[in-house]
Amino acid sequence: MIVDNDKLREITGYKQDSMIESCLSKQGIKTFYSKKGIWTTIGLIENAGVVSGNKAALQPDIEIL
Repeated sequence: MIVDNDKLREITGYKQDSMIESCLSKQGIKTFYSKKGIWTTIGLIENAGVVSGNKAALQPDIEIL
């Protein structure tokens, strides 16, 4: 499932794509670009927490979808 630019803005609290990308990159989450802005997938978000051991990358109290 895709997490689009609008949802990433809501989750991170950042408005600029560069700040969103920086925030996600620091947590080991790969991002992509489209005409509608930056996006990622739930799988990549979940993998970041597992691969990096960074539990802060996952925020179970925030609804992503």
